[in-house]
Amino acid sequence: MRLLLLTILLLLSCAQGVDSFGIKGLLSSLHPRKIIDGFNVAIVGKNKYENKTFRQDFRIENDNKIYSDKLDFFSTLATLGRSKKELWDESLASYYNEFLTVAEEHGIEIYDESLKRMYSMRFVDSFSSENTSNYTALCIRTNFQFQENAITKKDSIYRMEILRSKYELFKSKFSEDYETSGAASYNYLWKRIVYHELMHCLLHLGHLPKEDKYRDDIMYPSYSMNIPLTKREWNKMLKRNFSKSLIEQMEYVK
Repeated sequence: MRLLLLTILLLLSCAQGVDSFGIKGLLSSLHPRKIIDGFNVAIVGKNKYENKTFRQDFRIENDNKIYSDKLDFFSTLATLGRSKKELWDESLASYYNEFLTVAEEHGIEIYDESLKRMYSMRFVDSFSSENTSNYTALCIRTNFQFQENAITKKDSIYRMEILRSKYELFKSKFSEDYETSGAASYNYLWKRIVYHELMHCLLHLGHLPKEDKYRDDIMYPSYSMNIPLTKREWNKMLKRNFSKSLIEQMEYVK
């Protein structure tokens, strides 16, 4: 009985996760594929990147101004024509909601604080962070400071930007019956791209190592725009993406 009690306490102590995601409850943690805690310390210790500007599709910007409060920061965004309502594209929001459902099905709980920091998902003619067309999409984190009760505090927002021109190329190849036909489809390849950026923005995870064994995984740094995916390939990719063994190999961006 004492051994059983110690085992339960150990599992509970391990079920805290990182600050963006974790596992749901003790029963979930008993599933071997859903025990994602324990590796978190190793990730933060080995692969933590603070305030690093990635020359890839995950960018970190630092706003050095100290705002009077959080509302002051968001008002500044709105006055620049970047209100939240205008920036949350409905077609992209459907991928966002689907991602949350799929993550939960695979035992990943994304914390409310992380969800609240997801400020926008939109199509753009050019990226706001730099003028490049080398990428299809970017996840951009902006760190900012604000005053609260005479104390300077820090917070962040995440924005996903997708080049409209790249999306139109994919859209022209979409098929309406992709979920039932069994044929390879660009719909799944597009999902791969959006999910890749959501892994950055919501789970704060970086890329997998650029090794051949990870080439067919969602978080591999690059992909081919000319190789569509079948439903079977996509489901296999999803299963691997949320597995403990694969998440261990991704950088955790603190």
